[in-house]
Amino acid sequence: MKYDFTMTEEDYLKFNVENYKNSHAYKVANKITYASIAVIIAFVVAVFFCFSTKNSMPIYIPIIETVFLLIFYGIYLFFALRPKSRNKRAVRICKRALKMLEKDGELPYSKHYTVEFSDDQYVETTENSVSHTKYSDINKVIYADDAMYLYVDAQRASVILYSCLGEDKQKIIDFIKKKVN
Repeated sequence: MKYDFTMTEEDYLKFNVENYKNSHAYKVANKITYASIAVIIAFVVAVFFCFSTKNSMPIYIPIIETVFLLIFYGIYLFFALRPKSRNKRAVRICKRALKMLEKDGELPYSKHYTVEFSDDQYVETTENSVSHTKYSDINKVIYADDAMYLYVDAQRASVILYSCLGEDKQKIIDFIKKKVN
């Protein structure tokens, strides 16, 4: 089974967004952000209670302030954790990185490549190289909306665009699922 692929800048950007969203750095950054916000909220709540006790205010005033603060934090988390807003942030970061990687007007990927699937390996052929990858070497497979990403390691992945597979899309997905355990 041999397929020709044409990758656009949009496809490459989608690949980088998926790569970034599934990276350890992205997950750590999110945890740090949410933990920082929780610490700030705890500090503000402590300030509310200290201020109210020093000024002989009724105890329900800082409790009301805390409830409102927690409601606003919940609203923030609701909007921050939506997939669309997370994707927008990842797209912004990946677009900046893509601009930095662009050299002399050339992008750091091959626009046209061929992938040939056989029983024990797949062969990816670009203008400059040929790589043979055994299915047992694939560490992770990500099934996105527009493509399938076959990760061999942190530096190497193959992009299988669904649009280029045509009617064989499900056949290839099932084949890869069977070969990569």
